[in-house]
Amino acid sequence: MAAGLTLTASATAASPPTANGPIKALIRYPTMHGNSVVFEAGGNLWRTTMQGGTATQLTSDSGFDMAPHFSPDGQWVAFTGWYQGNTDVYVVPAAGGAVRRLTYHSINRKVGEGKLRTSLDNIVLGWTPDGKNVVFLSRRTSFNPQVMHAFTVPLDGGLPKQLPLPWTGPLSFNASGTEVAYNKLSRVFRPFHRKHYFGGQAQDIWTYDFKTGKSRQITHWKGADVWPMWHGDTIYFTSDRGAKGVQNLWSYSFSKNQFTQLTHFDAYDIDSPTLGHDGIALSDGGDLYVYTFNDGQLHRIDVRVPMNDKHAQPHWADASKTLAGATIAPSGKLAAFSGRGALFTVPAKHGSTQTLTHDPAADERDPAWSPDGKQIAYILAKGRSDEIALRNATGGAPTLLTHDSKLSYQGPLTWSPDGHWITYIDADEHLWLQNVQSGKRYKVATDRSGRGAFGDVTWSPGSDWIAFSRMLADRKRGLFLYHVTDHSLHGISSGQFDDDAPAFSTDGKYLFFASDRLVNLAGGTSDWSSTTNLDSSGLYAATLDKDTASPLAPRQPKAAGQPTDKPKKNDKKKASTHTGPLHIDLAGLMSRAVQLPVPATNIDRVRAAKGVVYYSTQPNYVLGGHLTGEKPQLRAYDLDKRKDLTLDDGGQDLTLSADDSTLMYESKGHWVLRPTSFDKKAKTQKLDLSHMRRWVQPRAEWATIFGESWRDVRDYFLNPQLVKAHWDAMGQRYGKLLPRATSRNDVNWLIGNMIATFGESHMYVGGGDQGWKSPASETADLGADFALDTASGRYKLARIYHGDNTLPGYRAPLAQPGLKVSTGDYVLAINGQSLKAPMNPYALLNGTYGTTVSLRLSRHASGRQAWTIHVKPIANAEKLHLLAWIRHNREMVSKLSNGKVGYVYLNDFEATGAHEFIRQYASQMHKQGIVFDDRWNLGGSDALEMSVFSRIARKLTNMFATRLGWTFTGPTASYGYKALIYNRGSASNGDMFPYMFKQAHLGPIIGDRSWAGVRGYDGPFSLLDGGHLTVSDNAMYSLHSKWVVENIGVEPDVTVHDKPGQLNRGHDAQLQTAVDMLMKKIKAAPRTLPAPPPWTPAFPKQPVYPQCTDHMNHTTCG
Repeated sequence: MAAGLTLTASATAASPPTANGPIKALIRYPTMHGNSVVFEAGGNLWRTTMQGGTATQLTSDSGFDMAPHFSPDGQWVAFTGWYQGNTDVYVVPAAGGAVRRLTYHSINRKVGEGKLRTSLDNIVLGWTPDGKNVVFLSRRTSFNPQVMHAFTVPLDGGLPKQLPLPWTGPLSFNASGTEVAYNKLSRVFRPFHRKHYFGGQAQDIWTYDFKTGKSRQITHWKGADVWPMWHGDTIYFTSDRGAKGVQNLWSYSFSKNQFTQLTHFDAYDIDSPTLGHDGIALSDGGDLYVYTFNDGQLHRIDVRVPMNDKHAQPHWADASKTLAGATIAPSGKLAAFSGRGALFTVPAKHGSTQTLTHDPAADERDPAWSPDGKQIAYILAKGRSDEIALRNATGGAPTLLTHDSKLSYQGPLTWSPDGHWITYIDADEHLWLQNVQSGKRYKVATDRSGRGAFGDVTWSPGSDWIAFSRMLADRKRGLFLYHVTDHSLHGISSGQFDDDAPAFSTDGKYLFFASDRLVNLAGGTSDWSSTTNLDSSGLYAATLDKDTASPLAPRQPKAAGQPTDKPKKNDKKKASTHTGPLHIDLAGLMSRAVQLPVPATNIDRVRAAKGVVYYSTQPNYVLGGHLTGEKPQLRAYDLDKRKDLTLDDGGQDLTLSADDSTLMYESKGHWVLRPTSFDKKAKTQKLDLSHMRRWVQPRAEWATIFGESWRDVRDYFLNPQLVKAHWDAMGQRYGKLLPRATSRNDVNWLIGNMIATFGESHMYVGGGDQGWKSPASETADLGADFALDTASGRYKLARIYHGDNTLPGYRAPLAQPGLKVSTGDYVLAINGQSLKAPMNPYALLNGTYGTTVSLRLSRHASGRQAWTIHVKPIANAEKLHLLAWIRHNREMVSKLSNGKVGYVYLNDFEATGAHEFIRQYASQMHKQGIVFDDRWNLGGSDALEMSVFSRIARKLTNMFATRLGWTFTGPTASYGYKALIYNRGSASNGDMFPYMFKQAHLGPIIGDRSWAGVRGYDGPFSLLDGGHLTVSDNAMYSLHSKWVVENIGVEPDVTVHDKPGQLNRGHDAQLQTAVDMLMKKIKAAPRTLPAPPPWTPAFPKQPVYPQCTDHMNHTTCG
């Protein structure tokens, strides 16, 4: 920094944008060079001076720009830009000018037929010291989403080159470029990284020497030391090691071997600091600062941003894309929907869509139409509370049924048929009954099992009984009846089965319900596949009066000549409706239940009208989706005809109009009205939701989203004491920055920082109407690594990944049978376009996903004897890298153990991990030892983790032998010694697995402390613009009543750190240690299966039995 520069330190209160001039925006990602500072605000890059004032816009695209870094000479700014649905590395002249793209490699994932999803990648970290290359982080060669590698890409363009670090996060070169200071992984680019965090991913600063391959740990703080910046003799970084636990700037001097705290912020963490020649640019609480080396002082720069506030401009939005509830009018001619925080009525045929609510600062959801059609009840979320509100179906001001509520409310809201009562649920899972006229309310029941417990409340036709299900002590759902008059509650289920989805018949005779009483185990040849229960639900009917005949009772035959009851052609089927008090014989009610003759399936909703039971079903769930070929169905059972019928293949979310005339449901992306008749060909009407247009005022909407996120944590977070002590203050701390937000991304960043203050796992925020996102572009992958032949400027295939073409998702484009291509071949052209440096090969693959690509190949850089092949690229090569990782590790284990030890990798506890475990484990069980590799396990399903664990933990009890001498184990189990390796990337269920492995004494656990996250959630909360929020609402504890693992991690029996130098040389110390420990046990006491005993002699001598004598009434022996 030039001498004599004056830096302003004045503070200005946060102010929202106005049409009168520049604003004080939330400033992030600052970078500095000389007298210039560049930063991000509102999704674009801006430039200012050390003196502050009004900034100048550097990028003005419609995308989102982040992580800018000045080049060492100050001529360029490299940054990560999100355009066309991808994040890539770009450069722009520091003085302004055209933006140039440097990378073209996406990490798109296939999420549906022809659909791709991308996530943050290619994050700029800085430059090489000579200024010739941009340094960035990417997952492009990773086998796991947690693992990122560092790459360099030339300023002039070309193929990125991976740095020799096995995995890394933020890093910084020394002046000569021979060493780097780095974090071993990246958590800092997430909007929800945990604060006050001490688990296995609490980063330290390490150095690595590229020449010697040696690494050195610089910091040893139990918390987070991040953002290393190497300047001369000093490494600067941020750390939460101070008294306040807030990320501040620190330094470590090599010569003095001394740590020094340089800043003393006490509220907000330092965000995204970057190193310049003369100092460090940083932001804190949205303000811009520079720490200068010459005076060792922190200077605040007051800067205003003259943006057009493009992301906050009011605009029309399609509310049908963010539905939050649906209801049907009693007549069946109208429907009401909640979308984008507003209520709409939509006609079946005639009329127009009406917007009932217009408050831009409210979220109005879960509508329920009153039986008389005059009112709509709904949940009104605004400010610090939710309220139950009523509104005329034609519009007008709301009337509140609840006042100053201390808890949030949940749907569904359910009216009594007479319109006098309404039910709803609060955040503590209390089911409430409230009189609409008097306002008096009663607590009906409580379900402590989790959110969304009372989703199947239903009323008797006379409005005097409520039926619903709730969780019982053994995690089975049971049915309950509540009498509205005397407020008595009666459990009617045995607890042996899951009973739910009750519905009264309109004549008051029956209670219909669904129950998982059926056992349909899916058989198979493997031990795993024989334990899945498919289509376990049946449809049942119980008589409410003990004297009422069963709906399946035998019928009297018609006497000869007696007229039949065949209806006339134009007669409509009618059924009497019971309107008075309903008599129920509670004693023995479930013993009077019968199974209706409908196919076994998975029933989720039941409704009854006019002698027909309507029910919706869901396809069988399998990991990663649903059973192939299955879909939701809307079905009906006619009590009189005793027949079952499929009404709609695809129907779900079933509801019924109050007059029993019309069904409403969702099918194949449309909402449909259908008359209540036992006729598959009945005329249906698709509702037109295209006119559900919401006038969005983003700043008001952002305030609502922030408020509902704060409320969701207040009401659903698992530790109420922590909420009581801190949550109001955290809401105020981050809420006061909200007026400075200039994009939806800023809002997520504020919410993410707010929820991160608890230091809890599984607290995430994401999504929403970002405004700048576009569909993912179709950059494709060939499943190969390129390498540049610098002499010729040609690219050759350095490695071809072979995958497994017999398995879905593992197809290797260049490893297809009969394809003439080998490692070392030169790629001369792609789709007829010549490929030569500095062209990036992936630039020619842009837009080719889902198409056939031609490759011109040659064994020679000159191109002689060239030929052409045609291949179909894949979206990304992550699974090919995963399979390569597994095969490499298995080969190493086999080599180190002379084939005596097996290897099983546990990638996650979702679909990929389950498939891999089933494929791997059976082939390794015969080994004398097995290494289970839990490293980088992303977690997933509790049920799947328990299934995997139970199979690994099985004890061998016996053997079987066939006539021909074939032997096999029973039960199917490994008889060898076991060891588990894991690391900081073992997260969530990946945390729980080594904990259970250790508690069960299955063998040693080896590696690094795990992530430390065993406090989960029931499901994400939906924010009104389509965003999502998760809140930890359950936690694991030990049999000694101690909280375990959370924010600590699982401590290994043997600690072994991964070292980049060793890994680059092919030496995996964690894997080696596990094999060595198992081999020591095998050597001391080899594990072999016992041989079968010799066959017994033919016709062995029989024992002598005592003589028996028969008497008249008895027999005596001996």
